[in-house]
Amino acid sequence: MIDNEHPDVLMLQETLGEVDAIKNKLEGMLPGWVFECLDVRGRSGGLATGWNPKSIKMGNVWGMESVLGCSLSSTDIGEEITLLNTYGPYQDRIPFWENLFKKDCFKGNSVIIGGDLNFTLGQSEVWGPQARVDTLADFFIHNLMELNLIDIEPISLKPSWRNMRTGENRVAKRLDRFLVADSLVERHFLLR
Repeated sequence: MIDNEHPDVLMLQETLGEVDAIKNKLEGMLPGWVFECLDVRGRSGGLATGWNPKSIKMGNVWGMESVLGCSLSSTDIGEEITLLNTYGPYQDRIPFWENLFKKDCFKGNSVIIGGDLNFTLGQSEVWGPQARVDTLADFFIHNLMELNLIDIEPISLKPSWRNMRTGENRVAKRLDRFLVADSLVERHFLLR
């Protein structure tokens, strides 16, 4: 993927490890790259954000439960961007998202939230006979609109979660996404 896509930044979720071990492993796999990581909590989670210092200048890096935030700049972009690598909870979602949406980083106009956010916004993102629209879809849609965040649809919409059942009990959902500040879209910022 690195050789084909030539990304400047990588965001990984569910690393399932401790900071030092994950950082050492990733930097060993990608010589020249720099990674910041957040420890796993419980049976899942753990985050890693990596960047190629030849093209990206990383500024402040911070973490909170299930979020690894950083500010970055690039000559291609021409401005500082706040990047939030997020592994959203699947329970008690409203308090988590309300807390995150109150952060100062949303007062600017250059924010990208990416990761496994654990919500869907409509029926088109849920497959299977037992699939139901996310009960909090209206909450998320309202808050994303309030913050001028736009959901960037992937080129081919494939499920990012499956319950691995068959027949009437089969459910698959798209849970990973990129939410990008409206101002970045207007300036034709390209996520690759």
